[in-house]
Amino acid sequence: MTTVDESLKMSALCWLASTLIVWLCLWLFRVFVIPMFTLSDRGASKRIRSYMHDSSESTSTELSSPFALITGATGSIGSAFAEYLAREGYSLILTGRSESALEVAAKTISTKHPSVTILTRVCDLNSHVSIRNLVESLSEINVAVLVNNAGAVNVLPDDALDIPPEVLEDILAVNVQGTTLLTRLMLPKLKARKNCLIIFMGSITGSLPCPMVSYYSASKAYTHALGIALQEELRPSAITVLVAAPAWIASNMTLTKRTSLLIISPDHFVRCLFKARWTSTVVNPYYWHRVVESALGMLPEMIRTRMQYSQLINARSKIQRKLKKDK
Repeated sequence: MTTVDESLKMSALCWLASTLIVWLCLWLFRVFVIPMFTLSDRGASKRIRSYMHDSSESTSTELSSPFALITGATGSIGSAFAEYLAREGYSLILTGRSESALEVAAKTISTKHPSVTILTRVCDLNSHVSIRNLVESLSEINVAVLVNNAGAVNVLPDDALDIPPEVLEDILAVNVQGTTLLTRLMLPKLKARKNCLIIFMGSITGSLPCPMVSYYSASKAYTHALGIALQEELRPSAITVLVAAPAWIASNMTLTKRTSLLIISPDHFVRCLFKARWTSTVVNPYYWHRVVESALGMLPEMIRTRMQYSQLINARSKIQRKLKKDK
């Protein structure tokens, strides 16, 4: 009997060890290998330039050249989008709340790309009237790419109850209402042209809900859902919808300019986005961000959100020290 019992124990231990090894291999494969599949597309440069071709009949003028409309163009990520698309040969329409900041952004890009036509439009996504005026001003302009980059967030991570109502209103107005209305008003123009690209700025928090930025996280979940649904609706019109869903970017929102393995520069993010394989509507283009997303996504919800909560409490302390130091 003793020999039989020991044999059963050994069999059970071997089965348990084998199961753990298989699970670990699957975990490593999902976390580190699968993210590689969307890293780069050799035809990426040709792909972004393909949207320059207009399927509609239009006369050849300066305004009939393909334009990229970029919201939030005065911010660090918006500037990176503008720089990349100008380098690819697109004319630009830069929008933002500050006229002086738009002029500086336009001058910076025109210095590097003197042959690129750059238009500026003051537009506050908090205002429906401002959005409608923007779209009306574009009636004669050939818009090929729409980059919904503008966004709002509670810069200081905090519990939902402690986030000021005006900050919540700004998040909803810009991330949800303003972006949705602008896209809706631009759709007839884009569908008539065909062969267009619509980019939404999502976030890893749209896929993995995150405490301390709960309203922002929820607004990005909305963005992901909107982009996925629109992609299927617009497929017959040859319009590509892309939701960029990165993690940490050194930008105005994160209050840091330092980069690291996990915190990338806006330029690096934009390059990764346009070089990535667009195998799905929602794309997290940077490898190590995808590794983090895959690893967190395999954790039980309670463990994951506890980890996120602890991380953002530490981040809040660092931001508070930084803000005090800057005063």
